[in-house]
Amino acid sequence: MTPGMQRHIPMLYGWQATNLGPGLVFDYYRQPNGQRAPNLEEVILSQGLTAEIKRAIVGLSAFILNNAPLMRHPVPFNIVYAADKNLKLVDCIGTYTMPWRRHLPVIRNQRRRRHLAYMSKSISELQKQYEKSKGSF
Repeated sequence: MTPGMQRHIPMLYGWQATNLGPGLVFDYYRQPNGQRAPNLEEVILSQGLTAEIKRAIVGLSAFILNNAPLMRHPVPFNIVYAADKNLKLVDCIGTYTMPWRRHLPVIRNQRRRRHLAYMSKSISELQKQYEKSKGSF
């Protein structure tokens, strides 16, 4: 995995034996205090779209545009805001549809734009909720 990909996609370490049986092991993101890293929904609802969060969103959007990862719609609760100030796609990687069409550049470009539009709409809706909760319309 390239360093650019590691900035936004957790590293997969493979199948490991667990107390619940075999499981896939990925990076686990924490805050500096050891608590789990919040997802983007939690961050926006607690502090709104700060300049730091906006920079992270721009970085993730550029990654999606430039790399076209196979993914489902990226929604804020499946995107983690990690201690390195980058957003991580933690539960929308892969696809259940389009087994052969996903390789056609024109279709992948359309999907990228749809994914970003969906993510942007979800973020805007969360920001409106945050503003409403703070009494600033």
